[in-house]
Amino acid sequence: MAIQKETEFIGTIDNLIYYKWMDKYCIRTTPKQMRQSEATKRAAKVFGIASSRSKIIRQLLAPALTDPNDKILHSRLRNALIAALSRSNEEAESTATHPLKGFSFNDSLPLSEGIKFPIRIFPEDSTKIKIEIAAFDPQSTIVAPAGTTRVQVDFTIARFSFDDMQAFRSEFATLNIAFTEALEPPRVLDLEDPGDEPGVLMIVAALSYWKDSNRMTGGAYQPVEVMAVYKRGREGSLA
Repeated sequence: MAIQKETEFIGTIDNLIYYKWMDKYCIRTTPKQMRQSEATKRAAKVFGIASSRSKIIRQLLAPALTDPNDKILHSRLRNALIAALSRSNEEAESTATHPLKGFSFNDSLPLSEGIKFPIRIFPEDSTKIKIEIAAFDPQSTIVAPAGTTRVQVDFTIARFSFDDMQAFRSEFATLNIAFTEALEPPRVLDLEDPGDEPGVLMIVAALSYWKDSNRMTGGAYQPVEVMAVYKRGREGSLA
């Protein structure tokens, strides 16, 4: 009997059985005559797809992540993807409750706790995402460490598919904010996904803090979060 590390999976993959015994998640080999049930095969397939897409998404967002290869991050993201794949057909039609929406890549500091000003995100057409930010006071709407003189928010589209390995990340649209009491004017940013391939589009925001020209480093200074999720159908439209 082997103990699972960083996973809590129950099911069968190839000749390995993943199961829970008392309060531990374990692994053992299958007897030669054992046959997988349809439910077990489905769980194994979902687990494999979620694991591979977790890797793709972390690679896409690597420039914004403190450690794209972090095992705990991989496990949390994979579990969110399993939840997305396991939704009923009716649930799958709603992106408002998508398990990836609000997912924080930095568990120690969710972006929603770092910035308090409202951000409106919506598709302008089948390839463009518009981001609108009303006027705001940085020092009263942004939680920043001592010494911060500038805050930067980078928005990007990360697109992937559950059906194949295609993936895409747009260039970052950047919002630079002087960390003062002066009122920041309204801003409008545009993101573009030039492809028309079906898949899941995540609008991801990454927050970074700066002291003059020096970026503050470390996981506590780099929240990254999925702000919105859209589905592109085979006809190319976003929903």
